[in-house]
Amino acid sequence: MENPLLYAVLFLAGYVLSVFYGRVLESDVGEQLAAYYMDSSHLAVWPASFLNQLAASFIQILFTFFCGFSAVGFGFLILFFAFKGVFLGFCAINILTLGGIKPLAVYWFCVCLPNILLLLVNLWIAGYSAQLSNSLFQSVFCGGAPRGRLEANARRLIVRTIISMPLLCLLCILGTGIAVLAVGIAA
Repeated sequence: MENPLLYAVLFLAGYVLSVFYGRVLESDVGEQLAAYYMDSSHLAVWPASFLNQLAASFIQILFTFFCGFSAVGFGFLILFFAFKGVFLGFCAINILTLGGIKPLAVYWFCVCLPNILLLLVNLWIAGYSAQLSNSLFQSVFCGGAPRGRLEANARRLIVRTIISMPLLCLLCILGTGIAVLAVGIAA
């Protein structure tokens, strides 16, 4: 459960499964999500787009961080990464179905590419979060973690999360620039 590659595989599995089921099932929710993401007016304004990406990124990093402070946090991380893949794939297949390839390309550059960059940072934090969560699980349910392991894991997670914040801001600037450029080219 401490390996970030497991979470990456869950993300990809969720993405692929949602694309498959999205082609088979048609839903009103999928159409509404596709309509929202195909309306690129909310992505074309740089300050609003940047603040939206920064807020979403900050919330996701904080969720990953706080999962480490739960004895069952690794379970929440599994659900988080799988759901994130399902959501992005579900939106992508509905955009392709309703709008075609051009809106899908804009969606990929505006939404998926920044989310993949964020995913890399989240996977880095998730590895340390899962280590702390597993140590807490051992302390609660298995008679205790090895001496000093909880403090060391908590310190590693806190330091890595603090380091990730400026990186997150840089990735949001890059993602917003790509999104505004993609919307400008597509228009």
